Amino acid sequence: MPDDREVSRPRKRLLMLPVLKEALALPWYRCHHFGRLLVIPVALTALLWIAQSYWLTGKSRSSATITFSLLQILPYFLIFTFFAVSCHRSILIGDHSVSRFGVPGWSMRETRFYLWTIGIYILGYLWIVLFGVALGVLAFAIGGSLGDPTAATKSPASLYIAVALLSVPFVYVVGRSSLVLPAAAIDLRPGFNATWSLSDGNGWRVAVLVGGIPILFIFFQAFFRTVVGWLTGISSTQITTELGVFSVAILALESLVQYALATLEVAILSISFRELSGWQPSAPPSTHLH
Repeated sequence: MPDDREVSRPRKRLLMLPVLKEALALPWYRCHHFGRLLVIPVALTALLWIAQSYWLTGKSRSSATITFSLLQILPYFLIFTFFAVSCHRSILIGDHSVSRFGVPGWSMRETRFYLWTIGIYILGYLWIVLFGVALGVLAFAIGGSLGDPTAATKSPASLYIAVALLSVPFVYVVGRSSLVLPAAAIDLRPGFNATWSLSDGNGWRVAVLVGGIPILFIFFQAFFRTVVGWLTGISSTQITTELGVFSVAILALESLVQYALATLEVAILSISFRELSGWQPSAPPSTHLH
């Protein structure tokens, strides 16, 4: 696969509704193919969650436990990489480009994708920190003018407002930056500036599609866990810290829901990339991603 594959950048408006419709239709009409791609990542994710629950059983919230909780995202990103690369290639190149249950192994393609994924999320969280500091300074300044520097933090509504405001830079940066991922999955050598410029004129549309909709999926997963916990009588804490037949079954079901939603996320990203780049597998685009 050549290193100099290219991508054109037609200045066109990204139509959000057609992207969503196609993303929903893809897994439905190609359910057998995408269903097979779910098998390995769902099984591995469920096993990781079970192992995590076993390790946390009976342990207090020590520094080692907290560190483990923070680092556990790395193996989940590895599993997601295996899955996402297969989905991107299936959508952008064709089902024949991946093996029956996904990519046959780990290569530099997956390594680049994995590192880009980690880098994108680190960048998004850095923007949250920078924006959060600025927001905090503003809140204390407003409170100081009212005679109480912490006045803005005492209202329960202020927490929800702060979370909503802090999510904006994260969604925008992660959404636009993520266009590099499908490019990496199809063996382009993407540069950050080039892939960022793909969404020029469509920045907020890409942010909502690629960054915002996955946040809605996170809320859906939390709601799903709450409903399942209510129906089974097992709390979220018990699910993650106590092993049992029901807990294991719930963790397996949650991993299936997570990757079913991830299929839609990847489809939205792939279709957005295709529309903005003019990608055609039989006719390589004409501008380097560098």
